[in-house]
Amino acid sequence: APLAQLSFTHAGPAEAPQLLFRGEIDLAMAPFGEMPADFGKMILARSDHVVASRHDWTEQYGPMTLESYFRADHISIVNHGLQADPLEAHFDNTAHRRRIAISVPHYITALHLAANSDLLATLPRKPAEWLSRQQQLAMHAVPLPLPPVVLSLLWHRRSDFDPFVMWT
Repeated sequence: APLAQLSFTHAGPAEAPQLLFRGEIDLAMAPFGEMPADFGKMILARSDHVVASRHDWTEQYGPMTLESYFRADHISIVNHGLQADPLEAHFDNTAHRRRIAISVPHYITALHLAANSDLLATLPRKPAEWLSRQQQLAMHAVPLPLPPVVLSLLWHRRSDFDPFVMWT
């Protein structure tokens, strides 16, 4: 789209559909769940989760096990427009609870805190690997099954044939 002008707006999965419906934005990218028929959706990426810690975390606390994971203090990542960390909703359906020491809105903030403290950050693998290149971090497998993160592109159906929106 050589003549396209892009403007980015910070809107979470709860707010973006309303902005699309009102015509205030043309496209939204987030982990959207089921959407009404008014919206088109295309999956962009799927990612499993990893646990990020300070590079020497296992030297002090031992290997990442289910027990050590839930004994540790955690960083919760609550993106703009969400009321809670989506992982907490998953844990609400299990017998497990994480001890949340701090909540932050961005992956990069969570990784910086994990690199410089004893806190653990559980986040999607792809951004964790990409963002961790600037930090002294260790990546661990999550010691229990978690649902994958599915990143999707969302648009209002009135834009289905608009070449300035559907250039993908």
